Amino acid sequence: MDKSQSRFRNQPRHFSRDFNRDSRPEMRPERPVQALPPLEPASAPLQSFQELPLLEPLQHAVADKNYTVPSPIQGQCIPHLLQGRDLI
Repeated sequence: MDKSQSRFRNQPRHFSRDFNRDSRPEMRPERPVQALPPLEPASAPLQSFQELPLLEPLQHAVADKNYTVPSPIQGQCIPHLLQGRDLI
């Protein structure tokens, strides 16, 4: 047995080279997978923190910290989050 074959010999079964999903009924979905509906386009990137629909105490806290313009990543992410979308 050469080295390429011996490296698989001591590995746990879930690392098997010959894994076949059809041979394992628990791995097959019971119903077909449905595609998600298309998402609406995201709103335009945020240009200013004043555009945010914040409660007045939060607006004051943002102003007190002199936050006026969001970073590029904040400007792109915050509109997605406000629409209830996931962000990774």
